[in-house]
Amino acid sequence: MTGAIFGILAGTAVLILVIDRKIDFWQFLTVALATAVASASLGIRPHTISFFCFSLLLVFVERKFFNKPKHVFLWFAFFAIWANFHRGFLVGILVLGVYQAIDVVWQKVRLQKDLAIRLSCIVGSILGTFVTPFGWQVWKSAVFDDLTSRDNLLTIAEWQSSAIYFPINLLFALSGAIFIYVFFKQTKKQEPHWFLIAAAIFMFSFVATSFIFFWWAIFIFLISRMLNLRVLKSANFSVKLPIFFSTASFLMIFFLSFLVNFLQSYNLKSRLLLDGYPVEALSFVKDKGLSEKIFNEYGWGGFIDWQAPETLVFIDGRMASWKMAGGRGILADYLAIMRGECEHFYQYDIRVVLVKKNQETSCFFDFQLAYEDSVAKVLIREDVDRLR
Repeated sequence: MTGAIFGILAGTAVLILVIDRKIDFWQFLTVALATAVASASLGIRPHTISFFCFSLLLVFVERKFFNKPKHVFLWFAFFAIWANFHRGFLVGILVLGVYQAIDVVWQKVRLQKDLAIRLSCIVGSILGTFVTPFGWQVWKSAVFDDLTSRDNLLTIAEWQSSAIYFPINLLFALSGAIFIYVFFKQTKKQEPHWFLIAAAIFMFSFVATSFIFFWWAIFIFLISRMLNLRVLKSANFSVKLPIFFSTASFLMIFFLSFLVNFLQSYNLKSRLLLDGYPVEALSFVKDKGLSEKIFNEYGWGGFIDWQAPETLVFIDGRMASWKMAGGRGILADYLAIMRGECEHFYQYDIRVVLVKKNQETSCFFDFQLAYEDSVAKVLIREDVDRLR
């Protein structure tokens, strides 16, 4: 049920971007490709909510929802909702602000009232982000701590370059080539706002994969409005043949890939095992009552939260930038333990270890192997006698 809700949310986001557009075959094909790749990077995650909100923001901005006093309240409420789900609201505020700044310069807006309303919309959007249970801590934790944590930026996958992940890197490069084509074809006919914003998002997406779903949203937005391949309509058969052949090949590959993934995902347990999650090992931990003082693999934290909410994980994706009372980050301690620097390991009084099968570190030397399979192993401290 949860998966269906998130799927509907992602699908609705795409519909918002294209619902009132007359899309030809090539636009449809390109949008379908972008939607497929975007879906692969979303899933059951708060990123999907940001994808939806960002798509809605693009349409709101396109329709100039920043020139009337009532729009101030719209942006306040919009960002208040967004900030309660995901930190992606920051990109939304930047896009809203940058678009208006470019628009003011491009349109040479000078009316004091118009400028005041525009500025109020930006201020209202920022104030809306404080309407959460955490107040200003949302900015501190989700923005400043993330961007100032060296361990976070250098080790967490979503902060690594999109160029290193195959085949996303190839599809990302293809979308960039299409964007460049549209830019050169439309730049003299269109205002520069969206091109400048899209170029910036593309650049940030290349630097860090955490921005890539924003890129796919604005890519779909632009393609559904500006991609024009009329030259192919007038081309002769010899020109069209290789294009249609390559297109048919791509569609066949995409269909077969979808079919294989669908068959592999039909059974949730089989899919989780295929993706390298410790399904059986976690069942062992739950059955034996080993849910306290556990040290876990970083990439499995969210899975444990989902499948065994009673288990207090050592770390998960939410905690990467968390700072403790002494100012040291939990991610820094996790990485130190994985390197065999055990000083901080002993401070946590760890009793159970759930890590990958081939994971070795000197910090586990006084732990006994309690369970092992092809994916994971469970170690317990020698003085912990809780197996029944």
